[in-house]
Amino acid sequence: MPVADFDLSKVVNKRKIVPFQKLQVISSGHDSRDLDMKMIRAVLRPEAADKVADGLEASGFIAMTRIEVFGRGKQKGIQVGSVVYDNLPKTMVMMAVDDDKLDTAVKIIKDSAWTGNIGDGKIFVNTVDEAYTIRTGQRGL
Repeated sequence: MPVADFDLSKVVNKRKIVPFQKLQVISSGHDSRDLDMKMIRAVLRPEAADKVADGLEASGFIAMTRIEVFGRGKQKGIQVGSVVYDNLPKTMVMMAVDDDKLDTAVKIIKDSAWTGNIGDGKIFVNTVDEAYTIRTGQRGL
């Protein structure tokens, strides 16, 4: 049984149907080995997410993804009296940035999310090998 009921040999590109083999990835001038991008994943207190997003936007970092998640860090949750809350609500902010803007983005996240208390969050940074805009096929940010 087919996975889809439509013809995969044709796809839509700029509102017209073209044969699949004619589509090309539009290069942004970067080779895939030198995109020099990082993916930032910041797990934060939910109440800090708006402040972080506002700080990033004010500095020109517009594109980001926010996800409501549950988890715990090294402290293994919190205990209030005899009740242990081992999975706490958090917000994950994900964004890809050029290497040369990484330090700025991380500093904004740290400064905006910091309360000085246990559970302020964690920032993870990974290398992005490739990124494509689905609509245009353009490689890079």
